[in-house]
Amino acid sequence: LGPVSDRAGSLDSHAMPLISNPNHAREIYQQAAESGICLVNFCTENRRTTEAIFRAGHAFAQQHGIRDLPVIVSVTANYPIEPQLQYYTGAGDAKLGLRALLADVDIYLSEDSPYRDLQVMLHLDHALPDYEQEIIPRCLEPFATIMYDCSYYPFDENIRRTAEFVEQHGHQVLVEGCVDEIIQSEDAGVEEGHLTDPAQAERFLRETGVALIVQKLGTEHRSTAAVARYHGDLAQEIRARVGTIQVLHGSSSLHD
Repeated sequence: LGPVSDRAGSLDSHAMPLISNPNHAREIYQQAAESGICLVNFCTENRRTTEAIFRAGHAFAQQHGIRDLPVIVSVTANYPIEPQLQYYTGAGDAKLGLRALLADVDIYLSEDSPYRDLQVMLHLDHALPDYEQEIIPRCLEPFATIMYDCSYYPFDENIRRTAEFVEQHGHQVLVEGCVDEIIQSEDAGVEEGHLTDPAQAERFLRETGVALIVQKLGTEHRSTAAVARYHGDLAQEIRARVGTIQVLHGSSSLHD
């Protein structure tokens, strides 16, 4: 990817800012779509993992000669299955974990950092309304995207709640919405076979106005066995209705 419109100059002459402006982030996603590539989204729950993401992105960019490589650094906050910001410090508090993450990112994008050539976008993953009343307001300014996850509600309620969030905060951050709940691998036997209906995905996008959309394509969270199957044909059907704004969860289900 080349530089977006509000970027100029040599990588060696300046530190790259954190990409938090939703219009800027949207340009990066549009460039990826036009180039026919995926943007990777790595989760972190401690400083070592955060730096590993920066280090890997920097090494990949150097190896392939890519200028201003976009990298998404993702965290959950109080998501019951995996509350990563709670893990980020020994205090076990998501608010403190968020402060620590932002401090680390600031260091790794500073003038003195070898990783300053990256375009970094922060993502709050699986922000469940009932758990994130304190965290979400703190993420609206520094984060590029928030997955506002209402997928555990009935479908109509999911749409209503997600649409309200987009209306309130869509000018501050790109909102990722989830059509169907992405299950954990241990629950696969209960919901096996349920995949997203393309017509429902289209309706969800139309009525919520989200910038990014998650659909259920057969993958699972935390999968350790080769039992889940990614339905690429269904992904293409949905893309034909919603465009190239799809987010894949459950990549642990995928073969290398």
